Amino acid sequence: MTKKEIEQMDDEIDLFELIESLWKEKVLIVAITAVITLIGGGVAFSLTPIYEASVKMLPPSQSDVAELAKFDVLQSSQSQSQSYVDFLQILKSNQLRKAFLSQEGVKTSLFSSEISSQKALSALEKIVVVEIPKEGPKIEVSFKFKFKDAALAADYANQLIQLAVNQYRINIAQTFSSKKEQEVKKLKDKQESLITTHEGRLNRELTKLQEAYEIARKLKIDSHENPEICR
Repeated sequence: MTKKEIEQMDDEIDLFELIESLWKEKVLIVAITAVITLIGGGVAFSLTPIYEASVKMLPPSQSDVAELAKFDVLQSSQSQSQSYVDFLQILKSNQLRKAFLSQEGVKTSLFSSEISSQKALSALEKIVVVEIPKEGPKIEVSFKFKFKDAALAADYANQLIQLAVNQYRINIAQTFSSKKEQEVKKLKDKQESLITTHEGRLNRELTKLQEAYEIARKLKIDSHENPEICR
């Protein structure tokens, strides 16, 4: 046997020797495993489970925004996607979250009663998550609400979505009213302009008739004084 082969045999691990060494320390290994398991189990049981209520949303179809397009509330050729963008902006806004926290019992059920409104608003950012993919023809947005109570998580997720829908309806109604007011103002301005123009024409005609009458009076062109002219 060569020197190189002897060195290789010395470097090899004797599995039997290894198993024997581990068997001698079996009590210690079992004890360490048991301690780690107990610690892990204790931590797991001590932590409050967090439940996640998720809502999936897709952009509206063309028929969904047909009435808005009919009344010219959405003027853009991309009104279908623009309405979706507007809705998502409301869903992500602090204004919506403030309105949500101002509802009776919401803030105290999520946080302690002593927490300030500003801190509650900051803490809500970790509970409410809006995930918007960067690309895709039909962007599916995930709205998630994370809380220790599964029923409340689902209920509050639905409440936030409904608040966003209501706010979007209010915005659309305000936009519609504003556009109609602009149209009415344009019609009134046009009406006033036509009346002013017509009055000006009438005044000019009356002025001409008045001037003609004055000229006739000065020239004494009168049917009683000069009857032959009137024949």
